[in-house]
Amino acid sequence: MRRAAAVALALVAAPCAAQGPYTPTDAALLAASTTLLAADWLQTRRLVLGRYTPHTTQVTVGWLGETRTYTTPLYERNPLLGPTPTLGAVNAYFAATIAGNYAVAEWLGNTPNRTVYLGAVTAIQMHQVWRNYHFGLRIAF
Repeated sequence: MRRAAAVALALVAAPCAAQGPYTPTDAALLAASTTLLAADWLQTRRLVLGRYTPHTTQVTVGWLGETRTYTTPLYERNPLLGPTPTLGAVNAYFAATIAGNYAVAEWLGNTPNRTVYLGAVTAIQMHQVWRNYHFGLRIAF
């Protein structure tokens, strides 16, 4: 577990020290998107390991206002990983995703397309991390 945490931190720190003509906005978006990918990675690891608090929903039904509580089972929604991925598959996927994020940012060069790409990845990952947190998946090593 500590080795995976060290790898995650190294992958987060690597793009922050990137060489090349990054504008301040691009550098901030690259750091943010990589950090959020690492957070999603940690949350997905908790899902696979079963270390989360199940999400419960209370619904009021009927004329008398009867309240029912439902517990929602969690599963992975990423079609590349499948609903019940292994820890190895999760680690390989997120390591490749973080490396791919950096590679695409480098490939796009110093253009407005890179800013749009990094902004989109950051927004998508921000939503995903918030959604995971809402469903009981905390960020922890």
